[in-house]
Amino acid sequence: MPLPTFAYRLIGRFSVSRFDQWLHPLLYRRAAGRGILSRFLGNEMLLLTTTGRRSGRRRSVALFAFPVDDPAGSWAVIGSRGGSGELPAWYRNLTANSDVEVQVRGLRYPAHPREVFDAAYESIFERAAEAYPGYRLYRAEAPFHIPIVVLEPALRAAASAPARPVEVQPAASPVPEASPVPAASPVSAASPVPAASPVPAASPVPVQPGEGEPAAPEPAAPEPS
Repeated sequence: MPLPTFAYRLIGRFSVSRFDQWLHPLLYRRAAGRGILSRFLGNEMLLLTTTGRRSGRRRSVALFAFPVDDPAGSWAVIGSRGGSGELPAWYRNLTANSDVEVQVRGLRYPAHPREVFDAAYESIFERAAEAYPGYRLYRAEAPFHIPIVVLEPALRAAASAPARPVEVQPAASPVPEASPVPAASPVSAASPVPAASPVPAASPVPVQPGEGEPAAPEPAAPEPS
């Protein structure tokens, strides 16, 4: 349901105030475009950053944005400046320097601005005015042609380019495997291990007469454990 005319005038005046132009981009970035800062009156919002044609400084502004299918991922912005009767500074900046950046919610990327005319212009304007009827009021009262700019993602061209081949480095010389230790030769069942030769019994020590019992032999040294 459309708002009263005075409501669109108030929205337009506030959107071009220094307070909103300073605060809105700051909060949008800090919140990564989440919540109410990313949508207003049912419309998507984005941040457009341009280079000042006089100062050379980067300037950001929050704008209503409307999706464009060709090319995919593009957004259209309307240069009405809230019905103030002046061309917006961002439009004058990008006509002098087309190096612009777009942030849509948490996604930031360079973009290529392209102004549209004739049938493409009318098609986008009607869709924008359906979403935000204030544009009809701004257009009727504007002393100039309200420009419409399509912001095409500059990364789209880079993404469609063939990937550069990756140079494959030669693999390092493999470390030679250690020579396997030969397994012990199995004992053939057909050839049994010969039994050890029996140790002959020790010869008895002759007892000399008068010496009594023979002396006990010295104990053998214990085997090491």
